[in-house]
Amino acid sequence: MVLIREVEELRVRLLCDNSVRMGMRRIMAEHGFSTLLRAEGGAVLFDAGQSGKVAINNIIATGEGSGIEKVVLSHGHYDHSGGLLEIKGAFPSITKVYAGRGAFFKRYKKVRGKTVEIGAPFTEEEVRKKGIQIIECASPILVEDWIAATGKVAKTNEFERPETEFYIYANNSYAQDPFEDDQGVVIRLKGKGLVIITGCAHSGIANTVKQAKIMTGEEKVYAIIGGFHLNDASDRRMGKTIDALKEANPEVLIPCHCTGFSATNEIINAFGAKVWEAGSGALFTLGAKGL
Repeated sequence: MVLIREVEELRVRLLCDNSVRMGMRRIMAEHGFSTLLRAEGGAVLFDAGQSGKVAINNIIATGEGSGIEKVVLSHGHYDHSGGLLEIKGAFPSITKVYAGRGAFFKRYKKVRGKTVEIGAPFTEEEVRKKGIQIIECASPILVEDWIAATGKVAKTNEFERPETEFYIYANNSYAQDPFEDDQGVVIRLKGKGLVIITGCAHSGIANTVKQAKIMTGEEKVYAIIGGFHLNDASDRRMGKTIDALKEANPEVLIPCHCTGFSATNEIINAFGAKVWEAGSGALFTLGAKGL
């Protein structure tokens, strides 16, 4: 079990999402995900978007540039890792990256009969050459005393299985991607419960929530935020996912990025006002002083 210090307040700034939050000015978007998490005790960047350009622009536009030293990568796909080195160039204070095992393997996806490369646009060695220490997250690990990475997510249910169109190249051979690098981050909000944040949840959002509960020993879930990877989910998987989310019973759901339009609508139909609007630039203040 990982001992995570409870925080009074958590600020969640969406730096990169597939669209811009309504009403935001000077904000950019792209197919990707990045969010800056702040609590008493510092700041942690979770994912780096696709290009770096969007996250950097939005960090500057929102005045969020101070104190960024650590990055957690949810997995190695380009739309979550691609901006890392460009962001490091803009914010040299970044010195550590927490990544799952195999995050920098070459990755591919079969799209309409063609094989497309979708991994990080740089190697592990290139990351190190930029002065960044890579901490491997094979299991749950503290990033700061107030935030932990889940490490490899156990795939325990029968309806959330890795898609067969994703591949990795490792040990001189191609294989179906088991997504052993896929992870989320977990924060404990005082008096409210867990805040669980995912990048794509390739291991399944229900599996990720279960892992967060087990690793912390906390049953109460306050918020689930991020990409739920339900864009192409079958009706059966969607129904099972809604059931699992109802069992988790969060007060807040913020589906982003790869959740998909139809899936987001189904989540809204199931949870109503508990679902908050995402989008690049959005700021959510959770906790005693916020919501």
